[in-house]
Amino acid sequence: TQRHHTFFEMLGNFSFGDYFKNEAISFAWKFLTEELKIPSEKLYITIHKNDVEAEQIWKEKINVPSNKIFKLEDKDNLWSMGDTGPCGPCSEILYDIGESFSNCEKPEQCGVECDCGRYLEVWNLVFMQFDKLDNGKLVPLPKPSIDTGMGLERLASILQNVKSNYDTDIFKYLMEYVANSLSMQYGDNEESDISIRVLADHSRAVTFLISDGVIPSSEGRGYVLRRILRRAVRHYKKLGINEPFLFNLSQLVIDEMEDFYPELKNQNANIISIIKNEEKKFLTTIDRGLEQLQEAMATGKKTKVLSGKDIFKLYDTFGFPVDLIEDILRDTDYSLDLKAYEEEMLKQKNSSKKASKFKSSIADTAHLSDILRKNAQTIFHGYKELTCESKIIAIIKDDEIVSNSKKGEKVNLIFEETPFYAESGGQIGDKGIAENESCLIDILDTQKSEGGLVVHSGIVKDGNLQNADKFKLSVDKRTRETISAHHTATHILHSCLRDILGTHVRQAGSLVESNRLRFDFSHFSNIDQEALFEIESLCNERIRTNLPVEIRGNVDYKKAIKDGATAFFEEKYDDV
Repeated sequence: TQRHHTFFEMLGNFSFGDYFKNEAISFAWKFLTEELKIPSEKLYITIHKNDVEAEQIWKEKINVPSNKIFKLEDKDNLWSMGDTGPCGPCSEILYDIGESFSNCEKPEQCGVECDCGRYLEVWNLVFMQFDKLDNGKLVPLPKPSIDTGMGLERLASILQNVKSNYDTDIFKYLMEYVANSLSMQYGDNEESDISIRVLADHSRAVTFLISDGVIPSSEGRGYVLRRILRRAVRHYKKLGINEPFLFNLSQLVIDEMEDFYPELKNQNANIISIIKNEEKKFLTTIDRGLEQLQEAMATGKKTKVLSGKDIFKLYDTFGFPVDLIEDILRDTDYSLDLKAYEEEMLKQKNSSKKASKFKSSIADTAHLSDILRKNAQTIFHGYKELTCESKIIAIIKDDEIVSNSKKGEKVNLIFEETPFYAESGGQIGDKGIAENESCLIDILDTQKSEGGLVVHSGIVKDGNLQNADKFKLSVDKRTRETISAHHTATHILHSCLRDILGTHVRQAGSLVESNRLRFDFSHFSNIDQEALFEIESLCNERIRTNLPVEIRGNVDYKKAIKDGATAFFEEKYDDV
């Protein structure tokens, strides 16, 4: 719309237990009317219907007439973080842009709640004063707070006295670049104007997303970025552009905003490379995808419904996000069978799971509920010791808990304590032996159950064992050392990849064994031989420095990040 964007800059002020409504309202009014010189007669106020305090401040201190203060319901003027938790009434400051800019269909009935856009929300003052409980009760917070928000683009449209955010200098240079590239005039054709506005808006969003470390992918934030990029490609294709173009606009955004956002300058080459690469990829499939869409529409001509199978094919084969298909069909009388599409997606996921070969683990299959109730987790000593004395608390054979086992049998054992590292984070589990005077067990693998119990899988090589027997547990030192070296190598490789390819590189998986490692990572294109050699050389250089590995314990998350630890959006990290 004229007022909403995929990326915008938010202004605001906050108070955590310091000033409250009186000061927040005064600050906002003074800034708008005195600093920015916005005429007070153009401003209107909304408050929550029960917020008597805010009403009094607006009337008695700010001297806003009663006929310019509007009391609204919860849906408009009660802000909350969720169904429960901190919340409070809010007060919005609106600007009357005038009849000529709004084109209201019912001007005689127009007011602050009208959807025509005449009364533009400029600033939202949120008074966080309650804690909402599960039962809906509002309990006063011990330290009420202030949280305000004002969109820079909307404010600019008011100060520059223009109809739309897109008419401000925030967007005009981008739109002029598109129009000039096509030797056309913005404003001559509404359909072309829409595409020009989309390109101006989306170029800003993709630039900042990538500068923040997001790269195009098929899930999460990466998929949001990909959808925005591909929608932009579709719109410049509509304008007759058939080669990568959005990256040019991104460069203009960087040039315009790098003084205020230095990360744009630092990430310049990386941002442009990622955008251009994604454009190239989609341009190879978009024409065939559009042809496929036309064929699917012809097939569904009678029902005017695009089938779930056709939607899935457009997504899976041609890279068309569902919202892009919806966007293309918006001006037609076709609808999408999204339920059938979701069923097709589910089929694919189930098929992928069946095709994947995961190692079956007793930790996943055994019924350990009885043990879990008695023992929350196995005590682990393996970071400091490779041997320890411990007592068996469970013997598991053929997925059943038994009381004893004998020579030659395969068993899974749970001990009270262990030096054995259970497979985790891509690193395989330890191997070694468990022994006492009458029994020897070869431990061939170590896994962890969901409840935190370490499961030792092995074969009874000699003697018999019973539940509660005590054993000496010994990790194979040589195997552990080679695994540890490869684990360290993954960190070295990750660091070198980020130094050479860019900070967008992030670990996507790994396998750390005694004889090899595999490191999966995200990157937007193939790596040429020259870059591979540079990565290999830098890794070897860091290995040759032979620096000691320093492990810091009892470090909280925030301090770890401050000290240089790397963390990513989707991953969860506990204090260590």
